[in-house]
Amino acid sequence: MYRYTLPSTSAVSFTDHFQTDTYHAELMLATQLRATVEQVVRDAQSAQAETIRVVQAVTEYLPVLTGIYNCVLTDAVLVRHEPEFVWRSALDRSAKCALHGLAAELCAVHTLLGMAYVNEAAATVDALGLYELDTSVDNVVRRQNDERLKVAADLLCRAAGVFEYVATQLLPRWSAEAPRPPELTHDVSVALARVAMADAHRLALRKLQSPALALATDTLTPGPPLPAGHPSPALLAKLHLHAASLYEQGTSLVRTHDARTPDAADAEMRRARQAVHKVKTTLQTLRTHTAAALDVRTDTRLVRYAEHEARWHRALAHKWLGIDAGEHADCVGVGLAHLGAAREQLQRIVPKGLEDGEGKRRVPLWEQRRAAKFHGDLTLWWMSVEAASVGRWHDAYRRVNDSVSFQRVPRLSELQYASEGPL
Repeated sequence: MYRYTLPSTSAVSFTDHFQTDTYHAELMLATQLRATVEQVVRDAQSAQAETIRVVQAVTEYLPVLTGIYNCVLTDAVLVRHEPEFVWRSALDRSAKCALHGLAAELCAVHTLLGMAYVNEAAATVDALGLYELDTSVDNVVRRQNDERLKVAADLLCRAAGVFEYVATQLLPRWSAEAPRPPELTHDVSVALARVAMADAHRLALRKLQSPALALATDTLTPGPPLPAGHPSPALLAKLHLHAASLYEQGTSLVRTHDARTPDAADAEMRRARQAVHKVKTTLQTLRTHTAAALDVRTDTRLVRYAEHEARWHRALAHKWLGIDAGEHADCVGVGLAHLGAAREQLQRIVPKGLEDGEGKRRVPLWEQRRAAKFHGDLTLWWMSVEAASVGRWHDAYRRVNDSVSFQRVPRLSELQYASEGPL
């Protein structure tokens, strides 16, 4: 799952910028709570604090900040000097922007909360491991892990709601033209919501398949027929298609934002980054002037992640559409077309040495586990298992078609799925 590098900020004293006869204690409390947010974010970046501490600190600070913002709107609190909140972008670590006003602070803090929710969900999932394929896990522990998976999906849904709220409700209040990190623009904020919701669908798919994998007699060598109680292949295909669509929407929105950045300003930003090894103070000045004109570009890491996940889910959608055609519609030829497309796409995604491709030596599972452990990511092992699964289904249907069904295998362009999105 994707993990955000949380945006960092510097300290601000509310009592220096606002004056009131009634809410002086609240201003001091806001200064205190914001200092706590600053500290836990710094600790989280250096791996000294759990992500849940960031969530707790932000949820304590947000109500006080919102109350002060409402008091400013009703003149219960007067602005002595417009506050300046300096934030370093989470999507472009070279960009450091000074945001003016409480509306900007509300946008930045809500975005931080959404990213903290995503990171907490990722930490929860990482702690579970691939428990579905672990035969030593009993049913009670497996159900507990399913519930923790549901909690992680709920956190991702909550993060998607926060990002959507920023894009639709908070950003319109911040009407002043000012330097903005990419995550505080409408397009990128909606993109973050789409990616978080797609990740939630990914966990929902995993939870949906968990009981079937746990009850399978031979989980690691799948093939026809489907075991009893297995989720509907058509449902799995539709969920994979929807997840892929959400990832693609996120990618498109980020690219739309980046396309609006003029080339001259982008060249100036690159020159500013190159100056970091020469004069650090000069670099800070250049960054300020660059950001004052327009928004900065987003980090390509998020785009690469969304593109990879979109291809992955579309390949698995092909897999389950093929299984549905072969198992429930007696269309082995159509199933072979979908499974062939899934195999071809997975061969482009699965790292070399882990795939189970045509004409290659089949990699033993113990070697797959060792390679996955070496890379420090069990996702590699799961990808190899999926690639092997598609290969076995494809080979089984091909034998049936060559000896019993004798159905024509249509080209992929002839299938209805080809019109539902890019492959």
